[in-house]
Amino acid sequence: MFKVMTGFFKAVATVLAMPWLIWLAMLVGVNAIVPLFLLDHREAQAVLGASMLALAIQLVIFKSKGYVRLLGIGHLPWLPVVLWLASRMSEIGTETLFGQWVLAVILLDGLSLVIDAIDVGRYINGDRTPATTLEDA
Repeated sequence: MFKVMTGFFKAVATVLAMPWLIWLAMLVGVNAIVPLFLLDHREAQAVLGASMLALAIQLVIFKSKGYVRLLGIGHLPWLPVVLWLASRMSEIGTETLFGQWVLAVILLDGLSLVIDAIDVGRYINGDRTPATTLEDA
């Protein structure tokens, strides 16, 4: 599994253009780093858990198919979390840093899910050539 993880991260670093790497850094920040400092909140636990599951799904896809547009399906665990967080925004508010982080998760992950849906749709419609594979990474 270590080979798959290192291959995946190497692929990300070599395949994605700088604007997408910045986008990815923002996603990692709100979904994997900030929650580590908020683990006393169930919202942070849910975001971190969904992100870990998303990565696991993406690693399985990468191992099987390479770096393909289907990787977007890995973010599906974010969907229920985003919907749940959105339903709680009136209670959480945006007056605190915690509330602002929750809003950032909703906005960034929501936009990412739209981008992922487009990518998965393109994969379904035939755009299946991997940008790189585990063997190449």
